[in-house]
Amino acid sequence: MRYIKEFEKKTNVEISRGDYVLMNYTPSHKTLIDLSNFINNTIGIVSKISDDFIYVKYDAVPITLQRFFDKTNEINCRMMYIEDIVDFAKSKEELELKLQANKYNL
Repeated sequence: MRYIKEFEKKTNVEISRGDYVLMNYTPSHKTLIDLSNFINNTIGIVSKISDDFIYVKYDAVPITLQRFFDKTNEINCRMMYIEDIVDFAKSKEELELKLQANKYNL
């Protein structure tokens, strides 16, 4: 039987370009619920970091949501607030475990 990995909050660790991130996006309008569901349940890659914002690149963005993503810097890239980061890691597998745990309320 597999054990359940305990997730810890990262302290004293800074996010860097190329890290994988899970974001918590709260929509400003009820029509953006599909966008919120996509961002909250998809692992992105940090492509650029500024003082208050990060640019997160997502793979396989649905066609219906592509209008919400920036196409000037990189395709399927979205500017997000740094405080919206739920978790980040150097490897995608760590965040996939967290997504699965959240999916099954573990």
